[in-house]
Amino acid sequence: MAHLKYGYLLSAALAAAAAGVAPQVPDGAVFVPLIRNDKLDAYYAELTVGTPPQSAFLKIDTGSPTFSFQARSNPVCERADRPCDLFGAFDNTTSSTSIYRGTGFADQLSTHGSGDYQEDTVTIGGITTENMYFGYLLRYGFPDRAPVPAATILGLSLVCNATSCGGEGPYLLERLHDAGKIDRKAVSIYHGPDEYDATGSMVLGGYYDEAKIGGDLFTVNMSDPLNSSLSGGQTNSANVTALKVNVDGNTTTQQFGEENIGVPVLLDNGVANWYLPESIANLVYPALEVEFNAGRQTQPVDCKYLDPNVAKGSITVEFGAAGEIEVPFSSLVTPFPDGTCVTFLYARSPSDIFIFGDGFLRSVYSIFDQSSYTITMAPVKYTDEVSLVAFPEGGFKA
Repeated sequence: MAHLKYGYLLSAALAAAAAGVAPQVPDGAVFVPLIRNDKLDAYYAELTVGTPPQSAFLKIDTGSPTFSFQARSNPVCERADRPCDLFGAFDNTTSSTSIYRGTGFADQLSTHGSGDYQEDTVTIGGITTENMYFGYLLRYGFPDRAPVPAATILGLSLVCNATSCGGEGPYLLERLHDAGKIDRKAVSIYHGPDEYDATGSMVLGGYYDEAKIGGDLFTVNMSDPLNSSLSGGQTNSANVTALKVNVDGNTTTQQFGEENIGVPVLLDNGVANWYLPESIANLVYPALEVEFNAGRQTQPVDCKYLDPNVAKGSITVEFGAAGEIEVPFSSLVTPFPDGTCVTFLYARSPSDIFIFGDGFLRSVYSIFDQSSYTITMAPVKYTDEVSLVAFPEGGFKA
């Protein structure tokens, strides 16, 4: 029964995506529609793999570097609840173009997914790449933690060491760039409005969707990805210098790190929650009449707070002198089809910040450029219009 519900929403989201006008996509770019799952805690892109092609939906994740396909032979897929059926799994034995590339793949997630490396024909956003290198997920180290429905990760960051990032691994942007399918190792992301049947999109390569920009663009350098103590050994972190909470006209500001430097925060759309320090979250919760329960991923909220005239307040994130993003309290409220509402705002530690997930990123049009190690942001504009334009020559500069 659960799969029927998921399947209905999946079909509705795909129909909504298909109903939109297909954009004119320049050479060197890939335009990819995004959909959400039933829990509204993840975003997915459709890919096909193999010959003949087999469809799979992968969870996009700016906080992970690798991408993989679920193996149909994974024991989890054979359970009675068939968790792999909805988002799809790949049977390499039926693909005439599958090439085994060795063992040792690990997705580095809490489920400890592992398996082999494969090469095969992969299509994303209508662009086909032969001999694409990827992970092939054969097992979970913790099967009881496997997501239901099960889906693998489409990583959009790069893994780094002390001297470089990326390399010869299952890294989507790197592999598409090496194959000449995209002109820049970059991804621009629009999550869409916070509605269960809404669709988003991402652009791979050196283009972004100008129609989704709702304010001034600004660019920051990523927190040094070559310094593992700052960035955790990957790209896509940015330094946050302050958070400002406005509650009905009264503003409280909390500074982080050294003045004009701040502290690294991973901008991670593989995580549903916006993790904030208790000192900030405890200013927001009363304004939304939330009783925080640390045992829940989401906190129930009265749907009246979807109205900005009722939810009077905002959180503003400062990225030094470069710019800031203001998120109204009403944008922190997620409605479900059954008429209930929740917030993904989560008080995780007394005073630290380290991960901003979908709860923040839905309010941002974000451009992650792995070629220059920069992140460009602007307040988002929710629209079905699409207008793809090229990055400035040499990319955005901080």
